[in-house]
Amino acid sequence: MAQETGHRLALAPIALMLSAFVLITLGVAFLYPFPSPYDELQHYSVIRAQFEAPTIFPDYSEYKVLRADDLDRWSPDGNYINHPSLYYIALANIFRFSADVIVFRLANVALIAGALALVVLAGARLFRTPAERLLFALIALCFPKYALIGGMINNDNLAMLAGALVFAGLVRYPAAAWCCALGLALAGWSKLTALIALAAVVGIDRLAGVRRAGEAIGSRCHAALAGAALVGALPYLVNLVRTGDLVAVNAAVYGVPVDQRPILGFWRFIEAFFAALVVKWPVNEGGLPLVVAGVTLMVPLVLAAIGAARCPRIRRLAAAYGGSVAIMLAVHVGFGWEAFRGIGDLTIAQTRYYNVLWPGIAVATTAGVLSVTRRRRWLQWPLIGLFLLPTVPGALAVSLVQGAGG
Repeated sequence: MAQETGHRLALAPIALMLSAFVLITLGVAFLYPFPSPYDELQHYSVIRAQFEAPTIFPDYSEYKVLRADDLDRWSPDGNYINHPSLYYIALANIFRFSADVIVFRLANVALIAGALALVVLAGARLFRTPAERLLFALIALCFPKYALIGGMINNDNLAMLAGALVFAGLVRYPAAAWCCALGLALAGWSKLTALIALAAVVGIDRLAGVRRAGEAIGSRCHAALAGAALVGALPYLVNLVRTGDLVAVNAAVYGVPVDQRPILGFWRFIEAFFAALVVKWPVNEGGLPLVVAGVTLMVPLVLAAIGAARCPRIRRLAAAYGGSVAIMLAVHVGFGWEAFRGIGDLTIAQTRYYNVLWPGIAVATTAGVLSVTRRRRWLQWPLIGLFLLPTVPGALAVSLVQGAGG
């Protein structure tokens, strides 16, 4: 009885932190003007299209965008959303009783809240004391776009649920291999970037298991994971057969006339690409000086590297997520370069594509913070402030300071 009471007390601070996150996300849902600049009208339009004519494998070229000034009427503008149908078919059922944007946003709040609750509870197993678990919970919730996108209509929230399932599955593998498999299948049916990132995480982790622990390559768990990845890849394979491309690209929206394109060689493009990633890292994109934004991005990654090096318990998990970041960056840069060369598109650099990888990075970052502050406990507070700076609370604090200074 005493042990059960102690366990509940240990979870109470984490529950309060999750509750605070949900309140912030609800604030975004109710207060942020619709449509937001994060493709929200386009996502809402696809949901409406799926309600009117549901289809598992849509012809993306037929999608239109609803009029922003009258959500009951279609505009002639083509929609550039090219994600699989699951998110849109699922949320289309809401139209049976309401077309209110807030109701759709609340469904997304539920998605992100459930995903991050799973991440925090699963990751807490990797730390020994309530204080360590609380620190992990804080860092895990500090991916800048979680609360912002969580309060909007965006299929990133379904992708994050897939990421949470894979993370929880790896923490308890092989007992929860089914959780990894479900996450991989769900990732593919949310968006291609999520499938690539999470398949890389699971693949690296399983290769490490085969090499270090002598696990059989042809085990049932590995077969289930491969089958789940194939299920996740199905929407893109269908599109490849139909059109010759894994995903549809709306050149009419993203294309830039040749005479208006900047002249960039590959290395200048790389410079612009990574500068864009830094600018887009904070929730208030462009709201922090470039150097400050860069520091808030690099410090967690440096601490993650320190944590992985100094904490053997989490090294394999950290290596899987760190390796996936490297693979994703390579794919991301390659796709961005081809998009720029082909149609002049420079919008590919988006940090929110890495949302599904943050739970594993957060584990390693937490271990890094605990390591570097073991003898300098006071250092935890400025680091926590640095983690919060690019998030919604940080943006609000910056805004208040600027308002007071103005």
